[in-house]
Amino acid sequence: MTTLKEYTMRDYAHMHRELKRTRDAHELAMLIRNAAVTENVGSETEPKEQYIYGTLEDFFNYERINEKVWNGLPIEPEDVQNVDTDDVEDEDLDHILNATAQLNNQ
Repeated sequence: MTTLKEYTMRDYAHMHRELKRTRDAHELAMLIRNAAVTENVGSETEPKEQYIYGTLEDFFNYERINEKVWNGLPIEPEDVQNVDTDDVEDEDLDHILNATAQLNNQ
């Protein structure tokens, strides 16, 4: 079994990169699932379902986000219909920094 001090910074970088790739794949799966959500717009006798997001712009407003980026404005969660991953990245970074500090102290 590998102990904490046997990992190098390259190992931590590799593990973090793989974790981020895995998170991105899961986020894509969630986006695909969310884009395929339907709602019933018919009646009980004549049920009819349609997609909640009819177009890409309903799901991802590229023009609004692009304008904010060019104007230097922050992108709000309501601009993008996906999971806010900033908190996850901060937690991962904290973990890496704490592990680095432990390695430096040994």
